[in-house]
Amino acid sequence: MQNISFFTPVKYSDCPQSYEQSLVEGADDYFFIGGSKAHVTGTSADLRAEKAVLSEEKSSFILTALKILSYCTIIIPLVMLTIKSILRSCHNYEKIDAQQELEKGVVVTEASKNKIADILPEILQARDHKDIIWLSRGNNLVFQLAGDGNHVYKIARPCHFHRNYAPPTGGSEQTKARYANMVKAKEVSLANKLSHLVIPQSSLLTFNFNDYEYSFIVEEKIEIDGDEKDQKNKHIQHESELTETVRELAIFVAKTGFNDVTWRNIPIIKEKEGFNGSRRVALIDLEHMQSPTNGFIGDANSSCGLIGCVSYSHFDMVVEEMKKQGVYVEPGKIEQLKKDRLLETKNFEELAQFYEDNEITNPRTPISIDLEDLGLDLDQEGEIEEYVDTLDQSSGWQKRSISLRDVAKEVIDELNTLIQNSPERESIQSQRLLDFNTGEAPFSRYSHLGLPKGQLLAWSDKDRAKLWINQILHALVEKEALFQVKENLYGFSIQA
Repeated sequence: MQNISFFTPVKYSDCPQSYEQSLVEGADDYFFIGGSKAHVTGTSADLRAEKAVLSEEKSSFILTALKILSYCTIIIPLVMLTIKSILRSCHNYEKIDAQQELEKGVVVTEASKNKIADILPEILQARDHKDIIWLSRGNNLVFQLAGDGNHVYKIARPCHFHRNYAPPTGGSEQTKARYANMVKAKEVSLANKLSHLVIPQSSLLTFNFNDYEYSFIVEEKIEIDGDEKDQKNKHIQHESELTETVRELAIFVAKTGFNDVTWRNIPIIKEKEGFNGSRRVALIDLEHMQSPTNGFIGDANSSCGLIGCVSYSHFDMVVEEMKKQGVYVEPGKIEQLKKDRLLETKNFEELAQFYEDNEITNPRTPISIDLEDLGLDLDQEGEIEEYVDTLDQSSGWQKRSISLRDVAKEVIDELNTLIQNSPERESIQSQRLLDFNTGEAPFSRYSHLGLPKGQLLAWSDKDRAKLWINQILHALVEKEALFQVKENLYGFSIQA
């Protein structure tokens, strides 16, 4: 291992300190005005050296200014340098390479490498293939290989297309940047002894094809407790076992700028049966590390921020740690976020009561309601256009009338289909959380129904309230056939 330079300050603050270690840290800190510090994590196996990992630290502006002023006296820095030299002569510090630690134990077989090389065009164009198990085909392509259940492969979606028979290019730089974030995360985790945060062991795997380079991140597969949509409920369920974990997350967000904090990106790790202790979380998506502030309060990438993820009982602790780490958020914003967390807690309790009152113990229980009870004018009629294929020259778009009653029946039938087809999950809440996509047929053809004749778009909240689909969904909430309806980019997120 490489030794730590004499000029690199060491830090023992996260370790039990002897009087001598306190003096070493104090003397070193006098010369520190920003940059990397060597965080001591323990001793080497032969006890001849102390192991340390380099991690970026900041020095306050006022403290830095005072130090620089003292340097002008010449005598003070000479005395401190002498003390530093004497103290450091008694210590030997070995550098821990965070990247090596991250890559430790990651072994991809030649068979797996050859398989990826063979099916690279299919991977890069996100096609189905018998050897690819797709986990995500969004901005990042995430998959497993058939027969390799130990690894997850990731690459930023290539975006430059040249010709049909050649795979797209691009993506490698974004993938490498994401991997650099993982190395930084490992540094921070080691330096601050964040033992309840698990970064998957990972390495980079590069392929050259048609004179282009494609870099994949290979991660060990971590078994999580439940699935992605279960995580919000899992965090609530294990609230009392996450106290130390949440504190460590606050340190991590502050020191890395991790700003995509949402439940799916910090899933709880599945422990052995009978486990009794603080729960750990996996940091499985470290693509975004740009803003400590937004890492706490949420960002435009649809993350809710750490404050938006933790339970109400952990709120004050997270804010306290955030301030301790030097991250500033306006007090008014903090108060609003605290009110939001309280409302979220009450909402969870009300949902549990909703299921009890409606005797919903089976997540597949369908929505059952007499349309006449919705309190809507079901005989209203509107006009839609639909394509009619008659296999002759009369094929084409034709107008026809449709009633609110017909649309209401279709909406309820679609919600019941979503309930029956939702993936198996541990909690009723997660299994009955539905994504109702109104951008698909037939509901895309109903998007204007309820608006004045000739108006095709809802320009205001008042207009949106008139839309038939909105009227139907909110009537179902009012009659307690649904618990909650929220609009999203694709239509509605519905808690049935």
